[in-house]
Amino acid sequence: MSRFPPGMLAVPCMPWLWMESAAALMELRARLPRDSVVWMRGGGPSSIAAARNYAVKEFLQNRKLEWLLFVDADMTPKSDTAVRLLTIAEETSAAIVGALAFERRESYWPALFYRGTWVNPKVLATLHGVVSADAVGMGCTLIKRCVFEKLGDPAFQHPADNPGQDEDFDFCRRARKEGFSIAVDTDFDCGHLAVMPLTRELVEAWYQTGEYWRQVSSDGREGTWRGAHRQPIKIAEELLVR
Repeated sequence: MSRFPPGMLAVPCMPWLWMESAAALMELRARLPRDSVVWMRGGGPSSIAAARNYAVKEFLQNRKLEWLLFVDADMTPKSDTAVRLLTIAEETSAAIVGALAFERRESYWPALFYRGTWVNPKVLATLHGVVSADAVGMGCTLIKRCVFEKLGDPAFQHPADNPGQDEDFDFCRRARKEGFSIAVDTDFDCGHLAVMPLTRELVEAWYQTGEYWRQVSSDGREGTWRGAHRQPIKIAEELLVR
């Protein structure tokens, strides 16, 4: 880890953090390169784009930090996520590097745009290793300082200001327009919490059988399980940001 420069682990919270995510983030924090910092903010911002922009502004104020790793409050990153993504950035010269993550909507497609189209289950089955992508979600993605310096403020635009584009895919579109490349490790996933973390193994099994969604549906209303797995943001801040 010592060969990598310090960076920022940014966890935008709106306004809560899952217990499983808090536990995973504790392990990830322990393996960050030396002198890295953790940023977390809950409530306040009116959108996820605003929360990301708060993180970017604080990141840019610290000239010692070379990269920013976004991990959303409902993700379960592996402890070596920062090292893995930094290694890929080093090997590929990509300025934006993402782990594979899945949307929590019923389809559970990857948050990945590849060769001009959304990656569907059929395409995902053909992808392995590191691929050059058109866009990736920000659920678990590392971005080099130079990208933010080039794009300016605001780095992320609220969807209301840019209809038809989520803030993360719009960010990738503008970054690629400026010449930055995007890499995604399709064999290294970051769980996205639903009833259980949405990993590649689990989602591909669901694609094949449909059994997973039937189990989720039989659990009743979303709020039943979602509320039971949240961690108060104040407790998480005390554990992570100190």
